[in-house]
This record gives sequence, C-alpha cells and structure tokens, in this order.
Amino acid sequence: MTLPPPPARSADDPAGTDDPERLPAALAAWMRAGRARDGAATAAVLAPDVVMVSPLTDSFRFEGRAEVVEILTEALGALEEIEYERVEQTSTGALLTARARLGGIDLHEAQLLDLDEHGDIAGITIFLRPLPAATRLLEALGPRIARRQGRRGVAALLTVAGGFLHRVAASGDRRFLPLVAPPCVRRR
Repeated sequence: MTLPPPPARSADDPAGTDDPERLPAALAAWMRAGRARDGAATAAVLAPDVVMVSPLTDSFRFEGRAEVVEILTEALGALEEIEYERVEQTSTGALLTARARLGGIDLHEAQLLDLDEHGDIAGITIFLRPLPAATRLLEALGPRIARRQGRRGVAALLTVAGGFLHRVAASGDRRFLPLVAPPCVRRR
C-alpha cells in the first residue's frame, strides 16, 4: 500500500503524534493501544501474517497475529507510562519513537511499522535503548512468555538468567561506561 504524503505538521504538534485524523487508521489505533498498554487491542490492526522482529534476539521472529498479540500483551503489560514522541510516515508505513518506563528504568524505543495493501500492520521491528532497559525487558518477558506456554521450568531458568544479564548490563552502565564518557561529562 502506498500512503499519501504526510500532512504538514503544526507548530503545536511538531512530532505529529497528537492528531489521529492525520494518521492511517491502523497507526492511530496502534498508538492508542500502546498508550493504553492493551496488547489485545493491537489484534484489530495486525495483518493475519504479521511478522515481528524481536528487539532482543536474532534467534527467532514472532509470526502470525496470535504470536504477535501474545508478545505485545506481555510487553505492554510490563511497561509503564508509554508516550509516543514522534511519528514519521513513509510510503509504506511509519517510524514511531516512544518513551516508557520499565521497572524504574527509562526505555527509549523506535518502532518501524510496515503496512500491507489493506492498511493493516504487516511488519514490526522494534529497537530499544539503553542496554539496561533491554535486559530488564528480557528479564520481564522471558519468564512471562514461558509461563504462558506452560513451561514453568523454563520460566524459572529465564528468571535467573534474565536477572543475571540485567545486573551485568546495569553494573556496566553505572561503573564501566562512565570511564569512556566525553571529558565534559566526566568533569561533572
């Protein structure tokens, strides 16, 4: 599907996120579901064969509406205070940026959404930063998904492994990365 060019932005809404009338219906509904942290509500705008690239691993992708809704339900349930900051429409979808909180950590994400010829979301690629937010998400999601799949032993293992990875990432962020900070930051 080729989208019409995005309308001019107003000075009051330079990010293009406040007026759902200016967005394709699927994007506006996606953002409403995200703000409401309602993964089930995303089902209405997902193509039946939607593919979501995991933001945490290259080992697999989530394929089909049921799998994607399951992961979105768990992810959105773990996040707090989701706020979209920017929407950049493309000829085939949009790039959205958002901020959220997860277990006391600020999370920044970019969502690349591809629309199909019917205007439904057919592709989702999510990028996260900083590393401690990504490992906190891994720590939260892995066990939830394993429990949902009835794999309690795997959930226990992922709880321990995710916690370990998060502690390593958080410690490195606090202790080691400041060693290579720009001089103006080190002087503070």
